[in-house]
Amino acid sequence: MNQTANSPSWKKRMRLPLYAAGGAVVGFSVSATLRKLPSDLNWTLSVYYDYDLLFALVALVVLVTLIWNIISLARTPSVRPEEDEADYTGNDSSLISPAERSLSSAMMVNTFSIISSFAWAALSLSLFASSRHLSQSPNLFTLGNLVVACIAVIIVVVMQSLTIKRYNRYRLVHKDFSLYEQAFLLCN
Repeated sequence: MNQTANSPSWKKRMRLPLYAAGGAVVGFSVSATLRKLPSDLNWTLSVYYDYDLLFALVALVVLVTLIWNIISLARTPSVRPEEDEADYTGNDSSLISPAERSLSSAMMVNTFSIISSFAWAALSLSLFASSRHLSQSPNLFTLGNLVVACIAVIIVVVMQSLTIKRYNRYRLVHKDFSLYEQAFLLCN
Protein backbone atom coordinates (compact mmCIF):
# COMPACT_ATOMS: atom_id res chain seq x y z
CA MET A 1 0.00 0.00 0.00
CA ASN A 2 1.31 3.42 -0.90
CA GLN A 3 2.24 5.41 2.20
CA THR A 4 1.85 8.79 0.51
CA ALA A 5 -1.76 8.02 -0.36
CA ASN A 6 -2.64 7.63 3.34
CA SER A 7 -0.81 10.76 4.49
CA PRO A 8 -3.38 13.40 3.41
CA SER A 9 -6.29 11.40 4.84
CA TRP A 10 -4.42 11.04 8.14
CA LYS A 11 -3.85 14.77 8.26
CA LYS A 12 -7.49 15.44 7.47
CA ARG A 13 -8.64 13.07 10.20
CA MET A 14 -6.34 14.61 12.80
CA ARG A 15 -7.22 18.21 11.95
CA LEU A 16 -10.49 18.37 13.91
CA PRO A 17 -9.18 16.80 17.18
CA LEU A 18 -6.09 19.03 17.07
CA TYR A 19 -8.20 22.15 16.51
CA ALA A 20 -10.49 21.09 19.36
CA ALA A 21 -7.53 20.53 21.71
CA GLY A 22 -6.00 23.86 20.72
CA GLY A 23 -9.31 25.64 21.26
CA ALA A 24 -9.69 24.04 24.67
CA VAL A 25 -6.21 25.15 25.74
CA VAL A 26 -6.70 28.70 24.44
CA GLY A 27 -10.19 28.95 25.96
CA PHE A 28 -9.01 27.67 29.33
CA SER A 29 -6.04 30.03 29.33
CA VAL A 30 -8.16 33.06 28.42
CA SER A 31 -10.86 32.26 30.96
CA ALA A 32 -8.26 31.64 33.67
CA THR A 33 -6.69 35.05 33.09
CA LEU A 34 -10.03 36.89 32.97
CA ARG A 35 -11.57 35.32 36.08
CA LYS A 36 -10.01 34.46 39.37
CA LEU A 37 -10.71 30.84 40.30
CA PRO A 38 -12.27 30.26 43.71
CA SER A 39 -9.99 28.78 46.33
CA ASP A 40 -12.44 26.00 47.23
CA LEU A 41 -12.62 24.60 43.68
CA ASN A 42 -12.81 20.81 43.82
CA TRP A 43 -11.62 18.69 40.87
CA THR A 44 -12.51 15.26 42.25
CA LEU A 45 -15.09 13.36 40.25
CA SER A 46 -17.51 12.33 42.94
CA VAL A 47 -21.16 12.12 43.95
CA TYR A 48 -20.98 10.27 47.28
CA TYR A 49 -17.37 9.10 47.62
CA ASP A 50 -14.07 10.32 46.20
CA TYR A 51 -13.68 9.31 42.56
CA ASP A 52 -16.87 7.22 42.42
CA LEU A 53 -17.79 8.62 38.98
CA LEU A 54 -14.35 7.71 37.64
CA PHE A 55 -14.69 4.15 38.87
CA ALA A 56 -18.23 3.95 37.49
CA LEU A 57 -16.97 5.06 34.08
CA VAL A 58 -14.13 2.53 34.07
CA ALA A 59 -16.52 -0.22 35.23
CA LEU A 60 -18.94 0.71 32.45
CA VAL A 61 -16.14 0.48 29.86
CA VAL A 62 -15.12 -2.95 31.17
CA LEU A 63 -18.73 -4.15 31.17
CA VAL A 64 -19.47 -2.89 27.64
CA THR A 65 -16.31 -4.41 26.19
CA LEU A 66 -16.97 -7.69 28.00
CA ILE A 67 -20.53 -7.89 26.64
CA TRP A 68 -19.25 -6.97 23.17
CA ASN A 69 -16.71 -9.80 23.37
CA ILE A 70 -19.34 -12.30 24.49
CA ILE A 71 -21.64 -11.31 21.63
CA SER A 72 -18.77 -11.60 19.13
CA LEU A 73 -17.92 -15.07 20.40
CA ALA A 74 -21.55 -16.17 20.32
CA ARG A 75 -21.92 -15.11 16.68
CA THR A 76 -18.90 -17.03 15.39
CA PRO A 77 -18.77 -20.80 14.97
CA SER A 78 -16.37 -22.67 17.20
CA VAL A 79 -14.80 -24.54 14.27
CA ARG A 80 -14.02 -23.36 10.75
CA PRO A 81 -16.67 -24.53 8.29
CA GLU A 82 -15.69 -26.78 5.42
CA GLU A 83 -14.66 -25.08 2.22
CA ASP A 84 -17.96 -25.82 0.46
CA GLU A 85 -19.93 -24.58 3.48
CA ALA A 86 -17.94 -21.36 3.84
CA ASP A 87 -19.93 -18.18 3.72
CA TYR A 88 -17.32 -16.24 1.78
CA THR A 89 -16.33 -16.60 -1.83
CA GLY A 90 -12.90 -16.90 -3.29
CA ASN A 91 -10.40 -19.50 -4.39
CA ASP A 92 -7.53 -18.31 -2.23
CA SER A 93 -7.39 -19.88 1.24
CA SER A 94 -5.67 -16.77 2.66
CA LEU A 95 -8.85 -14.72 2.35
CA ILE A 96 -10.29 -13.74 5.67
CA SER A 97 -13.86 -14.83 6.24
CA PRO A 98 -16.40 -12.72 8.16
CA ALA A 99 -16.07 -15.10 11.10
CA GLU A 100 -12.31 -14.58 11.19
CA ARG A 101 -12.82 -10.81 11.08
CA SER A 102 -15.31 -11.12 13.93
CA LEU A 103 -12.85 -13.16 15.98
CA SER A 104 -10.09 -10.66 15.25
CA SER A 105 -12.26 -7.79 16.43
CA ALA A 106 -13.25 -9.84 19.49
CA MET A 107 -9.56 -10.25 20.32
CA MET A 108 -8.97 -6.50 19.97
CA VAL A 109 -12.00 -5.66 22.11
CA ASN A 110 -10.88 -8.18 24.71
CA THR A 111 -7.42 -6.63 24.80
CA PHE A 112 -8.97 -3.23 25.46
CA SER A 113 -11.12 -4.82 28.16
CA ILE A 114 -8.03 -6.30 29.81
CA ILE A 115 -6.23 -2.97 29.73
CA SER A 116 -9.18 -1.15 31.28
CA SER A 117 -9.81 -3.83 33.92
CA PHE A 118 -6.15 -3.81 35.01
CA ALA A 119 -6.27 0.00 35.11
CA TRP A 120 -9.41 -0.27 37.27
CA ALA A 121 -7.67 -2.68 39.64
CA ALA A 122 -4.57 -0.48 39.84
CA LEU A 123 -6.62 2.66 40.48
CA SER A 124 -8.73 0.99 43.16
CA LEU A 125 -5.64 -0.48 44.81
CA SER A 126 -3.96 2.92 44.90
CA LEU A 127 -7.11 4.55 46.31
CA PHE A 128 -7.37 1.82 48.95
CA ALA A 129 -3.71 2.21 49.88
CA SER A 130 -3.87 6.01 50.04
CA SER A 131 -7.10 6.25 52.05
CA ARG A 132 -6.44 3.39 54.45
CA HIS A 133 -4.89 5.62 57.08
CA LEU A 134 -7.47 8.42 56.92
CA SER A 135 -10.14 8.41 59.60
CA GLN A 136 -12.94 9.90 57.43
CA SER A 137 -12.36 7.67 54.38
CA PRO A 138 -15.10 5.32 53.14
CA ASN A 139 -13.29 2.02 53.64
CA LEU A 140 -16.26 -0.09 52.55
CA PHE A 141 -16.45 1.67 49.17
CA THR A 142 -12.71 1.38 48.48
CA LEU A 143 -12.56 -2.24 49.61
CA GLY A 144 -15.66 -3.18 47.60
CA ASN A 145 -14.27 -1.40 44.57
CA LEU A 146 -11.00 -3.30 44.89
CA VAL A 147 -12.77 -6.66 45.21
CA VAL A 148 -15.04 -5.99 42.21
CA ALA A 149 -12.05 -4.83 40.15
CA CYS A 150 -10.17 -8.06 40.96
CA ILE A 151 -13.22 -10.14 40.03
CA ALA A 152 -13.47 -8.20 36.75
CA VAL A 153 -9.80 -8.91 36.02
CA ILE A 154 -10.36 -12.64 36.55
CA ILE A 155 -13.45 -12.68 34.32
CA VAL A 156 -11.73 -10.73 31.57
CA VAL A 157 -8.65 -12.96 31.64
CA VAL A 158 -10.87 -16.07 31.39
CA MET A 159 -12.70 -14.47 28.45
CA GLN A 160 -9.37 -13.74 26.78
CA SER A 161 -8.29 -17.35 27.12
CA LEU A 162 -11.61 -18.49 25.64
CA THR A 163 -11.27 -16.01 22.78
CA ILE A 164 -7.71 -17.10 22.01
CA LYS A 165 -8.71 -20.78 22.13
CA ARG A 166 -11.61 -20.11 19.77
CA TYR A 167 -9.38 -18.13 17.43
CA ASN A 168 -6.67 -20.81 17.41
CA ARG A 169 -9.21 -23.59 16.93
CA TYR A 170 -10.80 -21.69 14.07
CA ARG A 171 -7.51 -20.80 12.36
CA LEU A 172 -5.63 -24.08 12.81
CA VAL A 173 -8.14 -26.68 11.65
CA HIS A 174 -7.54 -27.16 7.94
CA LYS A 175 -8.03 -29.95 5.45
CA ASP A 176 -4.27 -30.06 4.93
CA PHE A 177 -3.65 -31.56 8.38
CA SER A 178 -4.33 -35.15 9.29
CA LEU A 179 -6.73 -35.96 12.11
CA TYR A 180 -3.82 -36.64 14.46
CA GLU A 181 -2.18 -33.29 13.63
CA GLN A 182 -5.49 -31.46 14.14
CA ALA A 183 -5.97 -33.08 17.54
CA PHE A 184 -2.40 -32.18 18.52
CA LEU A 185 -2.86 -28.56 17.43
CA LEU A 186 -6.17 -28.23 19.26
CA CYS A 187 -4.78 -29.62 22.52
CA ASN A 188 -1.89 -27.15 22.56
